[in-house]
Amino acid sequence: MLKTVDFSMGLLIIGLSYSLLVIYGISSPFIIEKVFVYSPVVTGYSSLGSGLALMLGGITSKVLINKNLFLKINTAVILQLIFAGLMTIISFGANGFYVLLIFTLLIHFLSGFIFNNVYAYCLQRFSKNAGVASGLTGGGIYVISSIAGYGLINLFEIKKCSEHCNGQFTDRGFDFSWDFYFQEISFNKD
Repeated sequence: MLKTVDFSMGLLIIGLSYSLLVIYGISSPFIIEKVFVYSPVVTGYSSLGSGLALMLGGITSKVLINKNLFLKINTAVILQLIFAGLMTIISFGANGFYVLLIFTLLIHFLSGFIFNNVYAYCLQRFSKNAGVASGLTGGGIYVISSIAGYGLINLFEIKKCSEHCNGQFTDRGFDFSWDFYFQEISFNKD
């Protein structure tokens, strides 16, 4: 089973898709509460929005069940990469909490869409060995997401949080200086 390219790539895709949710769940309280200086209630609402976006992505995949699988997945992946790139570019100019939250919700919507389609494909790929395929798929999600999460967590190190890390409130709303934020994060050299 693991020697089959489409099954192995499917495991990788759903593992990375799930790790997106896990990494967001781990990092969002720090970003929302420490960087943007919002309350834990806002963190909870943004996580609720993330969960709803994932659920709506799954429902959308159910609605489009009769469409070509590979066309759906390719379109969703391309859109996800475009939104991630736009989020990165726009965050240097308009870097408020709500701007980043909108992009996060869009990316999580597409992640839910991709996850449901690829997970179903992996489960039905080997119908004669359904139990083994189910075990490999379910276990593969956690193994791959653990490796991706561990790798990303060890890639960045937050050294300290200066007075600029709390952001500033202006008459236009929240204004955060990325220059000061990126000075506090460095790549691990180990």
